[in-house]
Amino acid sequence: MKRSEADSDLCVGSGQCVPTEPAVFDQDDDGIVALLTDHPDDQSAAQARHAVALCPSRALSIPQESSGYVVRSAPAVPRPPPTPTRPALPLPGVDRL
Repeated sequence: MKRSEADSDLCVGSGQCVPTEPAVFDQDDDGIVALLTDHPDDQSAAQARHAVALCPSRALSIPQESSGYVVRSAPAVPRPPPTPTRPALPLPGVDRL
């Protein structure tokens, strides 16, 4: 397998990579990804690719040197903003509890 890369500036510390392939990925004391090896063996390669796909912050990648193509996880789908809540209006004839 080609070399793996991890961008600690992009990492949000979700930790999904570590249980996916603990032979390749670890987390530091702040929860940021740390590579244990940047050239996983054939046995770990498939799981390392899966970890790249799972990464919500796109901090993991596997550069393909021959083509210049970078395999990186898909961008996280942004969640819609929360709906603002309105204060409850008093109902006529109802006492507060």
